Amino acid sequence: MTNATTPAAFADRLFSLEGKLAVVTGASQGIGLAIAECLASAGADIIGVNSRDLRTLTVDMRLCDALIEEAPPGAVMIAESGIRSRDDIDRLVACGYGAFLIGERLMTAPDPGAALSGLLGPASGGGRTAASLEA
Repeated sequence: MTNATTPAAFADRLFSLEGKLAVVTGASQGIGLAIAECLASAGADIIGVNSRDLRTLTVDMRLCDALIEEAPPGAVMIAESGIRSRDDIDRLVACGYGAFLIGERLMTAPDPGAALSGLLGPASGGGRTAASLEA
């Protein structure tokens, strides 16, 4: 049996995520966290990290910090949940996140347009601007 036909090689081809989209919700602990880590190690190109525990609805932004270390080179990392300010976005961009899922901040704001403008406004500390996030 050649290397290309071994069970391990077959499994690698069958379960490879090279060039695939992977979005994980509930990655704050347990199975969701394990799945996010496995998808990253399998080469997923886009990985969403939801920092909200879907059972308790609590948010722990430290998950974004911890899981960015597991990202494969070139993956687009999406930070999901708990993003409340431009400073949050700037910190996540500095960590390596390239996209953001923002819902609660906009849904609970008295003026969602103003809240969005605040999130997309000038970066603090000379970081990337909203325009460069789109590039």
